[in-house]
Amino acid sequence: MITLLSYVCVICHAILLIRADSMADPWPEVQNLLSSIPKSRDPMKEAAMEPNADEFVGFYVPMDYSPRNEERNYQHIWQSEITDFQHHIYDLLLQSSEQFNNSAATYALSQIHLWNQYDFPHNMTLAYEFLEKFNDLTHFTNHSAIFDLAVMYSTGGSGSINGRTAIPQDSARALLYYQRAAELGNLRAKQVLAYKYYSGFNVPRNFNKALVLYRDIAEQLRGSYSRDEWDIVFPTWESYNVRISDFENGLLGKGLNSVPSSTVRKRTTRPDLGSPFIAQLNGAQVTFEPMGRFTFNGNDGHFNDEEDDEDANERRIIRIYYAALNDYKGTYSQSRNCERAKNLLELTYKEFQPQMDSLDPLQGFYYVRCLQLLGHMYFTGEGSSKPNITMAEELLHQSLQRSRRFVGQMGKAYIDLGLISQYIAGNVSEAISYYMKAVETPVNNGIVEFQLSKLATLFPEKEIGDPFNLMETAYLKGFIPAIYEFAVMTESGVNSKNSVENTAYLFKTFVDENEAIMAPELRTAFAELINDRSEVALWAYSRLAEQGYEAAQISAAYLMYQLPYEFEDPPRTTDPRKTLAISYYTRAFKQGNTDAGVVAGDIYFQMENYSKAMALYQGAALKYSKQAVWNLGYMHEHGLGVNKDFHLAKRYYDQVLEHDHRFYLASKLSVLKLHLKSWLAWLTRGKVNYWAPTTSSNVNEDTLPPKTSWYKQLTNILQRMRHKEDATEDSQKHRTVIQNGAAHRDQEEQEISEILGFQVEDLITMGCILGIFLLSILMSTLAARRGWNVRFNGAQLNENGNQQQQQQQQAQGPPGWDFNVQIFAI
Repeated sequence: MITLLSYVCVICHAILLIRADSMADPWPEVQNLLSSIPKSRDPMKEAAMEPNADEFVGFYVPMDYSPRNEERNYQHIWQSEITDFQHHIYDLLLQSSEQFNNSAATYALSQIHLWNQYDFPHNMTLAYEFLEKFNDLTHFTNHSAIFDLAVMYSTGGSGSINGRTAIPQDSARALLYYQRAAELGNLRAKQVLAYKYYSGFNVPRNFNKALVLYRDIAEQLRGSYSRDEWDIVFPTWESYNVRISDFENGLLGKGLNSVPSSTVRKRTTRPDLGSPFIAQLNGAQVTFEPMGRFTFNGNDGHFNDEEDDEDANERRIIRIYYAALNDYKGTYSQSRNCERAKNLLELTYKEFQPQMDSLDPLQGFYYVRCLQLLGHMYFTGEGSSKPNITMAEELLHQSLQRSRRFVGQMGKAYIDLGLISQYIAGNVSEAISYYMKAVETPVNNGIVEFQLSKLATLFPEKEIGDPFNLMETAYLKGFIPAIYEFAVMTESGVNSKNSVENTAYLFKTFVDENEAIMAPELRTAFAELINDRSEVALWAYSRLAEQGYEAAQISAAYLMYQLPYEFEDPPRTTDPRKTLAISYYTRAFKQGNTDAGVVAGDIYFQMENYSKAMALYQGAALKYSKQAVWNLGYMHEHGLGVNKDFHLAKRYYDQVLEHDHRFYLASKLSVLKLHLKSWLAWLTRGKVNYWAPTTSSNVNEDTLPPKTSWYKQLTNILQRMRHKEDATEDSQKHRTVIQNGAAHRDQEEQEISEILGFQVEDLITMGCILGIFLLSILMSTLAARRGWNVRFNGAQLNENGNQQQQQQQQAQGPPGWDFNVQIFAI
């Protein structure tokens, strides 16, 4: 009996254990499964592994956004593209989160939906729900999750409405969450608050609070660098602080942008034809044809040329140098590959060193460049496990010795040797000598003045210069450690140059420049664009836009709303996204991007909010934006948002010509048009404005369609031709309005007023301009054939005529065809 009971107990215990195991939290299993698959794809690193990959910056930026389409795409990906393995992982995550309230699983679900991790589809609202739950489970103690929620409340999820609920936009709650995350030590939350106080966005402007926050972040960043990193070799990172609109000719289009392009990390494929060395080579200007390609086999150390011509060997060292340089620098679409660059330069050094005396000047020049770059890499340790100072000195000295045979600038070699002399050899005098030789070279990014400022402080007897002025020069050249040092010197009152706003700006600049620590999502966002995940990129750019990065504000706004090209329909999007895009464009405008102010004004103009458009145009015009000045002239010409004023319009059109002489013809034609409009208004006393019959007195003008310019009507015609279905519906609606308000018009008059919509003043202007050109052509032809003494604005039309005939006419007396035509100079 006892034995039977024992068996029963054992069986029951086993059943309970099996049941307990089946109900255990699956989170450990999920962790093992997730570790077996890649979290994300990095296209830039993949491209860096291809030695012959061409420069590639290609991504698609959709103009339209539809919540319904986003939801449909999400469901399609989930049903058609997600594998069974991914389904299993997701089910386990849901089980861990919902049944066991596992905060780690809940947070993983939020990040999966935010960042497309493990190839799961992006869904902002699901990520929002999981983040809310995670913060409830952790009692708001995770600063990263709180920061993400703060960004969502601040942006409303970047205007996204997909999933089950819409994310509310709540600036007050977002501010509370930013403050909570900052209290927990989140540097990015502190940066957001500092930017808000500095710019006065959603909070009263307070430079004192901004200074406190920016200084606190700057001090923490300064402490993250070692002594060698700060004083000798500052870390090099690949900057992705670039506006994606600059890959498409900027915000306004080619030739109209006022802000320089931010795309600076581009592939170099041929020699710099404007360099002083090449200009003086053999006493004559040298022109190079495009160079061929070659491949580098890192295993056997051979170069394989793809050229068969006799000049291939002479240009080979040039191709080798630029291939190594591109690997060393990297581009936006390809990460740096310092190891391959170093191997390429080392093999070049070994191969060409015995031939040094037989190299021609061009080959010798690029061989010296190879030595200089290789010596720099030995000095910094890039491409190796650690620096090799001995080899670096040897190569740098060789480059200086060899450079005496050729004309060239050796700034990088002087800087590296100066750093070695100062910090390793302890020879201050020699270091100063090297620095002085490199101070005026193009490669000096401010590091020379930075080091001289420190030496001037330590050794005032050497009379190097004023430490404050030297540090200011280094800051102006953009050397990052110098920005911090100069900010500290300014705040301490050196040279009595101290103001709260200026000091806050200096610390802000230093914080923003630390991209690798404060804004790694810039690289992530760019990678997601290449991966064709624009909504994930938008989320990343939105976070950085909140932190105050001007390039991210432009990129986020550009992803949400782009200005259409001429004769294209405006983007179809939601009102929250359009509003947020205007907000980001405006913030970027306040940070100095003049073109962003023009774009924000254009969006308001499309919305027919002319007062706000006018305000933005005026602000951009004060910063010398020719497009903004032109827009102001147009608005004054047509009386949009202001009273119609031809005199002010002419003044603005003339200012465009003052800013850029390439717009000479457009400016003069516009001024001529204003003159003709002014005369017409004077003759008709301002009564003739539109090509349409005068309505009867009993017609309610409020029911008539709005009066628009012929240019806008012509644009609408072309849009209707492209979208026939939409045009049919719009035409029916418009005709209904016309019939209700002006039933007495016949069908022909309706078509003229509806489709053509030309103003009489515009038609007269075009007719006069056409007549002037036809008259000039006619008079030129007749004068040339008949020998008339005709002058247009003082210019003789028959200069190449028959001189004998002219002499006969002069002898016979005036023929009666001698007159001077004076016309407006265009």
